[in-house]
Amino acid sequence: CDPAKVSLLRFQGRPFELSPKARLKTALGLAPRPFDRHDWTVDRCGTEVRYIIDYYDASASREAGGPLPSLHDPDGVPTILMDVRPAGDTPGELLDRARMVL
Repeated sequence: CDPAKVSLLRFQGRPFELSPKARLKTALGLAPRPFDRHDWTVDRCGTEVRYIIDYYDASASREAGGPLPSLHDPDGVPTILMDVRPAGDTPGELLDRARMVL
């Protein structure tokens, strides 16, 4: 598939819904609660694939329980970690997720 033919079909912000992976990581204390979640549907050469993106605030002040720094603070540019993966709605998406681990 030509990467130039891959396109975003739609996305949905779901900031108040935890993905199953985020719920598990949060419950086990492995990660803080993500501050946002998006579901993106991408056309990969005629095949619709849904991706889940969890956004985590990784700044030191936030991990210490402090306030989120402002973009206007000289040293306050927040660090964001994104956990991006196929949703796993189809066997092909599950296979893609398994390949990500390898």
